[in-house]
Amino acid sequence: DEGRWDEAGETLERFERANPGRPEVLRLLLDVYHQKREFASYQHVSRLLLKQTPNDPDVYAMMAGACLANAQPVTALVAFRRFIQRWPDHPFADGARDMVAQLEPMVAAAVASLPCPDDRAMELGRMHEEVLAYVAAGQFESVIPAAERLVSRFPEFLPALNNLSLAYFMMGRSEEAIRTARRVLEIDPDNVHAQANLTRYLFFGGHRAEGEQWRRRLRAARSDNPEIWSKKAETFGYLGDDQGVLDAFDEAKGAGYLKEKTPDVALMYHLAGVAHARQGRMSEARAHWRRALRIMPDLALPAGNLEDAKKPVGERHGPWAFTVDYWLPKDTIERLLDELELLDFDGDERSAARAARRFAAKWPGLHDIVEALLDRGDELGRGIAWRLAMAIETPEMLETLREFCLSRRGPDAMRLDTAGRLSRKGVIEAGPMWMWIKGERREIESVGFEINDKPVGEPHREPVNTWAYNAMQAIREGNGDEAERLLRKCLDAVGDKPDLLNNLATAYHVQHRDEEAIELIREVHRRWPDYFFGLIAMANLAFEEGNLDRAEEILAGLRRRAKFHVTEFSAMCM
Repeated sequence: DEGRWDEAGETLERFERANPGRPEVLRLLLDVYHQKREFASYQHVSRLLLKQTPNDPDVYAMMAGACLANAQPVTALVAFRRFIQRWPDHPFADGARDMVAQLEPMVAAAVASLPCPDDRAMELGRMHEEVLAYVAAGQFESVIPAAERLVSRFPEFLPALNNLSLAYFMMGRSEEAIRTARRVLEIDPDNVHAQANLTRYLFFGGHRAEGEQWRRRLRAARSDNPEIWSKKAETFGYLGDDQGVLDAFDEAKGAGYLKEKTPDVALMYHLAGVAHARQGRMSEARAHWRRALRIMPDLALPAGNLEDAKKPVGERHGPWAFTVDYWLPKDTIERLLDELELLDFDGDERSAARAARRFAAKWPGLHDIVEALLDRGDELGRGIAWRLAMAIETPEMLETLREFCLSRRGPDAMRLDTAGRLSRKGVIEAGPMWMWIKGERREIESVGFEINDKPVGEPHREPVNTWAYNAMQAIREGNGDEAERLLRKCLDAVGDKPDLLNNLATAYHVQHRDEEAIELIREVHRRWPDYFFGLIAMANLAFEEGNLDRAEEILAGLRRRAKFHVTEFSAMCM
């Protein structure tokens, strides 16, 4: 299934980074990328494999086909011609000849529009497609030399300069990115891509004030180029300018641009969905994400947000305009995951801090990127940003973390854990503070204890665990009958368990069977007197009965604990 292909791909990618160039690994990666329809990565790996097996006609044919799948007709034509020349009697040769016959008129028309003499058009087309292939695969380290070679041959070819500026920026070379974007605008002041790129580079490259000026200029920009709307929406999505995204969307809609079924239009629907979600309009957000998927069913960005939106509000990471690989190169992400010990920050924190500071020294606008990812990153992006900020631990980063924990972005567990760590560091003063818990702003005591989202106790075996989860979903939806049915199935399967019985009491409450609910709450507390949620239920019951002293006595005992699961702390804040 899709999850297993993802897991296989991650394992093979890690092995390839540690042991580059192993043909058997590259062939397995090709299978994974083909199954996942990730043709940019498929083409990149086919090139790597061809370097290791240059005389293998099957690999050469795969590489040529990948060029075609990635809409690179010039490169595909050159590859198919070479295939025929080297292996004229191969079983694939007749198919290659058919492809050449189809591609030749297509390529002739495409290169005729390139801004160069006819005798150099094929060269420019091939070099440009090479750069585009590296960009599509996220191989920005390879984009730079390829684009620099192209620009040395064709100094005023603006698409190459725009791609070169993007690669510089993605590799942390923001000043070179800014200079290259300005160079494009010197040649073509109305270049939409360069205007949008420069805005982003300034904003996240240590020149925020000038970036704000360019953001206002971009908002007011008009152009006959229809790409202006998608570039505006994309840039404002990076900047977290929700109204800017929606204004660009409305401009495009008014011009009839959104009637097209193109990748740019699908992205605009996705970005508008994110903007609506960030402003609290989840029904509009879901509708826009579904529309994006009708245009491009394989677009991962809206699909990921729709899946995240199914979670309870306090457990969501979304919405996010872009996943972390849009912010940082894939290789950089993997190095950070290794060095910061993303999955276990209880390891050598001094080593993580050194790695984070080394990274920060190479990345002038890192603070702005960390701030953005904490506010609007996906789960992995926010996790990397959080650990970078915690490891670097400058006053600026700690203030960014303080703002994050007081915001409504990201899961409750992450913000509560942040508040606890900052309290122990003295960044947050002791005393009451307001935080967003389960989608509502609540006053809590400053948290000097540890809060985490690690599972409490052993999970129930399957399918009991799934039944219990679905029962809680039914409770949230107000369907007490269905919740009771599922919970009784669980109890029949595993016997009496405090969590299942406690949830059954909640199902009774939803059905307005309050006497049965109260009786069951008391039974759970009598049989499991230390069960956390049983104590919370008893405190709530004491409060409803007007016995405030008893309620406070129970809660005071709970507050003396040193560690809480996020669901426990959330329940205590109710």
